[in-house]
Amino acid sequence: MKKMLIIFLLLSFLMAGMAISKDLVGIKSNVVKVPNIPKVPVAVKVPNVVGLPEPQARAVLEGIGLEEDERRPKTSPDECDSDRGNKGLVVRQDPVAGTMVDSHSSVKLAWCN
Repeated sequence: MKKMLIIFLLLSFLMAGMAISKDLVGIKSNVVKVPNIPKVPVAVKVPNVVGLPEPQARAVLEGIGLEEDERRPKTSPDECDSDRGNKGLVVRQDPVAGTMVDSHSSVKLAWCN
């Protein structure tokens, strides 16, 4: 008798679960859209990108939330001597590596053409 009662209860729960799940099929979930909240600046350490190709240096900066300054500083003939083989490489940056700045700050990169 106990076995029959247990089986009956289990089947009742299963049937009730199926009925509830059928009712839920047509219900759309309420999704709350959160507005875009501006990112709060955080302090980051400027990495050393001197010696890297300019695209790679830009990617390193962007990877930690910094940007390349559009105002590119001029390079001197000494910095870009063809004997050094540094064509396309960053030869100078401002601020220098290790400086703490707010994220979303810009870094000036000088590289040789």
